[in-house]
Amino acid sequence: MNFVDNNMRLPQIRAAMTDAEQALHNALLKKIRRLYEHDQLGMHMKVLRFHRHLDDNYTDLRDYCLFHLLTGSTLKTDCPHFDFPLPDSIADFINTEFAAVFPQ
Repeated sequence: MNFVDNNMRLPQIRAAMTDAEQALHNALLKKIRRLYEHDQLGMHMKVLRFHRHLDDNYTDLRDYCLFHLLTGSTLKTDCPHFDFPLPDSIADFINTEFAAVFPQ
């Protein structure tokens, strides 16, 4: 499946998140899609570098909901955490990349 497929549905994620987390997830999904549409290879390389950084610092990557959003992987049915703390926040990473490419 193409990561920027606008018909992508992740129903298993939605039930596990609070309303606030779901709203943030949806906003971040839209942003990361736009980033990939803008520069698929460049964004892919940035995600790979960030993924390596997270992998070097955490042993439980798949326990974080936003990790699955970042990598396009399938969410575990029981994701105990939503995002990593700063400075490793995936939400912060996506928002920073988005602001750099699409300044307001």
